[in-house]
Amino acid sequence: MNGRVFIGAVSLVTGALATASAEQPSEQVSTSRDETPVVRAAPDASLAAAPGGGFIFFPTGPQEGQQRWAVGGVWQVAPMFTANFRRGLGSGFTLDARATSIFVYNQLGAGATWAVPVGPFHLGLMAHVDAWFGVLGRAFSDSETSGFDSSGWGILTEPGAMAGLQLTNDSWITLVAELYLQPYQSQKLGSLVVTPGTPFYSGGRASLVVEYSVGKGAIYYGLSVYNTTQNFPIWFNVNYSTAKFLYLGLLGGYEF
Repeated sequence: MNGRVFIGAVSLVTGALATASAEQPSEQVSTSRDETPVVRAAPDASLAAAPGGGFIFFPTGPQEGQQRWAVGGVWQVAPMFTANFRRGLGSGFTLDARATSIFVYNQLGAGATWAVPVGPFHLGLMAHVDAWFGVLGRAFSDSETSGFDSSGWGILTEPGAMAGLQLTNDSWITLVAELYLQPYQSQKLGSLVVTPGTPFYSGGRASLVVEYSVGKGAIYYGLSVYNTTQNFPIWFNVNYSTAKFLYLGLLGGYEF
């Protein structure tokens, strides 16, 4: 009798284990089927990528072989016309060219930038070499009759860094920091040429620029804080002190 009871108990336990093993895969399949729609229903919150043509100020510039032009203006002591060009070289590198003009002060230069994405940010380094030239006297009067004739020229080297962040699907913001190093400057006062011992470190600037994509182009606008010597970019100021002063500037334009 006891043997029959023992054999019956073993049969019941074996049957229960077999039933549990058979039901477990079906529950896992059911669970997986229930979770699949939840995963697929998750919204895609990623932002749209920057256009292939890139931007003038955002660290990550145009893609390799792509290019971008821009025209606009900047207020630095006085309003000046600006023009920019940027072309992608690949591997994060871009070639830059830029010009600034107000007749009494004209600046033209070229350089390169390199940028890399770091998390949500885009970080970059840049370096430019510019030549500047200005005239004073001819712009306001006849130097032959007034006896006032002055011109100046020099070289600028401008290393800097930048950090950018995409704000929305169609707007990007960039912080640019740049130094002004002036290894050479010369002035002509009538027939006298003067090469003053101007400070090598002429100051720097920090600019916060927003670029807003509009169709195939972009609008940019921003604010700058300058800290420069008193004769930069006012080259005709004969004060060659190393003292710096702070002032604000504005910039804006259109990229195409």
